[in-house]
Amino acid sequence: MHLRSYFAFSAALAIISTSYAAEGTRLLRQRDLSAQHLVFVYGGDIWLSNRDGSAPRQLTNHPAAEFSPKFSPDGKWIAFSATYDNNTDVYVMPANGGNATRLTWHPGADIVNGWSPDSKQVLFASNREVANSRSNQLYQVALTGGYEQKLMEAVAFEGQLSADGKNWPTGRIIWLIAAAAAGVYTGAAVPDQFGSWI
Repeated sequence: MHLRSYFAFSAALAIISTSYAAEGTRLLRQRDLSAQHLVFVYGGDIWLSNRDGSAPRQLTNHPAAEFSPKFSPDGKWIAFSATYDNNTDVYVMPANGGNATRLTWHPGADIVNGWSPDSKQVLFASNREVANSRSNQLYQVALTGGYEQKLMEAVAFEGQLSADGKNWPTGRIIWLIAAAAAGVYTGAAVPDQFGSWI
């Protein structure tokens, strides 16, 4: 009797699994595109596929979470944040996979935002110098490692440099949390009641 129940349960489980598999994989998150590839987070790991989603392969396999993957503009590198060693830091790896290299070592959380246009600097947000630890400021660190450089005093969530690497794109990407109203940064227009876009 138990053997018959076991086989019935196994058959039902196989039918259910097949129907879910036919629907496709879900919960693919935080995607970024290069000229030829798509990088994304699935199950807390970084994955790479062709731009059309074909030929997916896992690039990281660590018990800690990896997230916020961003291709370098030249398509050769992927920067991401990971909670290895119980701290969130910035890492880079070759776009086709390989060993990850740690770029930041501060105990504050460092979240990857993107790259400089020349692919030599990784941009990230960190709460390392904010007293309440609930807000971030923007920093960059060289692809080769070294000391991190704060890009502005204003409190910000995310950012991207302009094509020349010297300015912030006007009207998009960087959202300063009520910075103009607080007098922290006054060089931006305030388009709505939610904050400042520069």
